[in-house]
Amino acid sequence: MKYKINTMETRSRPLRILFLIVYAFIFVLVGVGLTVLTLQWLNPSGNSCDFSSKELVNIVNLETNNKLKDDNNSQTVEFTGKYKMTKSENFGNFLEELGVGFVLRAIASRAHPDYHITQNDDDSYTLKTVSEFKTSEITFKFGEPFEESRMDGATVNSTITRNGNKWIQKQVGDSNTVTIVRDFRPDGTIRVTGVVNEVGFERIYEKTDKLSSDEEESED
Repeated sequence: MKYKINTMETRSRPLRILFLIVYAFIFVLVGVGLTVLTLQWLNPSGNSCDFSSKELVNIVNLETNNKLKDDNNSQTVEFTGKYKMTKSENFGNFLEELGVGFVLRAIASRAHPDYHITQNDDDSYTLKTVSEFKTSEITFKFGEPFEESRMDGATVNSTITRNGNKWIQKQVGDSNTVTIVRDFRPDGTIRVTGVVNEVGFERIYEKTDKLSSDEEESED
């Protein structure tokens, strides 16, 4: 018995193979593009500061131990008011080290939060963080521990102490400890540095306005 060879099918095989190669190439390009976009999303460029993660860790350790010389720390500043975040460095990597999940980390890294800081009648302070992502607030007195819900979902024992114009916060959890230093500058900015394990971040906030009396009442 003789078999006929389907010449059309034979000729089409190289084309199919070519199409598969082209599709695979496009798939790889799309994957690479998505990876690059994701990295840019987690660590957006154009708003970075001037320090590496290791330098930030060293700065926070020096500030916490009061070994960082800073002439601004002796000048009187007003803590209360509205502040807008204008610069950020390495925050996504900090959140990853903290254990925050991918989706939450991506959203939080892209948010541009405001600080609303008020002083209460009992000399405590309320720090409200407002963003398109979420709103949270803490009320505290210097040196007195309080419970706080951290971004990784952990409930931690938190304490904020004052050293001149710096607020030094320790968040002690079961798995790790976070140190955050908020440095209030005479020019109306806050330089926020933080460390978990050996990963640090830095953010800059600029004062936009004083809180009106109505806003202070609404904060309460």
